[in-house]
Amino acid sequence: MRRALWVSCLVAAMTLPVYAFAGVQITNTVEGAWNGDNDNGCPTCRPYDDNYGYIINKLNLVGSSGDISTWIRLDAWRYFRRPTTAYKGKILPERLQISYKMGDFKLTVGDFYKQLGRGLVLSYRKGDEVSADTAMRGAELIYSASGHKAVAFGGYRNQANFDPVTKLYYEDDNDALAGFQYEYQNFELLNIGMHGLFYQPAWRRVESFSNGDQVTEFSYFENYLTGGLYVDAPDLTEWLGFYAESNVQRRYRNPGKVVEVFGQKEVQESSAELAHGSYASVSMYLDAFQFVGEFIHLDGLNQVDTEQGGLRTLDIRPPTLVRLQDEITSVSDVTGGSGRLEYYIEDYELTFSATGSYRLNGVDRNIHELLGYGGIEWSYDMGRSRLKAEFGYWNTKADGELIKDKAFLYADWLQHVSGKWSIQTITDTEYRMHEDYIRGSTYLTLLKSGWGDVTFEFGHDRDQNDSDGETGEMQLFYAGTVSVDVIDGWKIRGTGGSQRGGLKCIAGVCRWFPPFAGGRLEIVSRF
Repeated sequence: MRRALWVSCLVAAMTLPVYAFAGVQITNTVEGAWNGDNDNGCPTCRPYDDNYGYIINKLNLVGSSGDISTWIRLDAWRYFRRPTTAYKGKILPERLQISYKMGDFKLTVGDFYKQLGRGLVLSYRKGDEVSADTAMRGAELIYSASGHKAVAFGGYRNQANFDPVTKLYYEDDNDALAGFQYEYQNFELLNIGMHGLFYQPAWRRVESFSNGDQVTEFSYFENYLTGGLYVDAPDLTEWLGFYAESNVQRRYRNPGKVVEVFGQKEVQESSAELAHGSYASVSMYLDAFQFVGEFIHLDGLNQVDTEQGGLRTLDIRPPTLVRLQDEITSVSDVTGGSGRLEYYIEDYELTFSATGSYRLNGVDRNIHELLGYGGIEWSYDMGRSRLKAEFGYWNTKADGELIKDKAFLYADWLQHVSGKWSIQTITDTEYRMHEDYIRGSTYLTLLKSGWGDVTFEFGHDRDQNDSDGETGEMQLFYAGTVSVDVIDGWKIRGTGGSQRGGLKCIAGVCRWFPPFAGGRLEIVSRF
């Protein structure tokens, strides 16, 4: 009922800009694929994902008229020869929004993305390769004038229902949340701000305890109240900038935890715990040198303790202190620091860098992660050619025992050949020393500006029948991709062959991808 009401009201409101002869921008993305046998194990070993096809269409309509702007995104998908009944075709309005600007105020109703601070408390953002698109469905009011910015918002968690990894449909979580932001901007060299958030998961969890032979089971709910302060001074002096943020969270549950009284276990009426998290960064500039240092300390700070089943990506996305694609042990229980030093040679448009990071993970801080790498970036031939390379070492130990150590190389080289033609090669490869094998992907691309590109992809990895990757023979993957720029705003991209799966991470969010074998076609059109 609630969804039907939202749809009716918002769709009706969004027609206003159209009737007012407003400009409407339309972007449509349709993707179809056939998944063959990806050789990732027998059907009883893991979810069956062979010999089926799917097609998904995402239609975005953005309109504006004066102070009113609107956004609609309609998602639709269906399957061909679906392997199980878990694959369900759907048509639904995934994003609905209308905004109205009234002088110093702006009111948004519907779906919108939201981040507090640097993502330690809340980070709802557009989806990427590993995480589903997550937004808030509700309302937001922004006031901005005379050096003051105040924001109040509230609504429900609305994660996209189609999972880009498993290609399955998941129901909405409908967690409730409300919060505020305030920033004072009248100081000459810095801004200070505060934020707060109340978060109420929509689901209850179940626990049990035993007194002798008697087992008692009970359900409970939780909510989280978080508040924080921050200082942002990106240009404190000509050579110094910094940012600092600190948050405290009250984690309440009712009924409370199980305690033992005179040898008998019982459930507390309620309980509350405190969590906290802080982050700081500093930037220093001295002639051709630049240094960036980061520090983070998170002690149980999160909005949901565990996954509630099915699809769920993180509600927080704090800085990880490592590379974007690196796998980390913990997001909400970590203490660590990192430093990056760069040296820029202006005459050659050449940058050398060295980066180090150390993280202590887990409630007991018993998992240690060490990262060190160097890099080079070079732009030449009037910016038509460039080279970027990173090479380094990663080490993870738990209670002194080696868990993972690897040496890695990432390189991206674009070389202009002649006229509109260029050639590009990218490799992302790592040597797992503890397991003694090499895995990675390498791409070779021929590009013509204004026309498109052709790519050959080669991947190699250990057989991923088991998610831990401890067993299995080396597998090789070969794929080709053709991308064509048809007309302004139109692009067609086709891929065929096999592609490496395994664990992929972006900014602390990691998902396990099955290997791909088959063909895929994507068409993007804009009007």
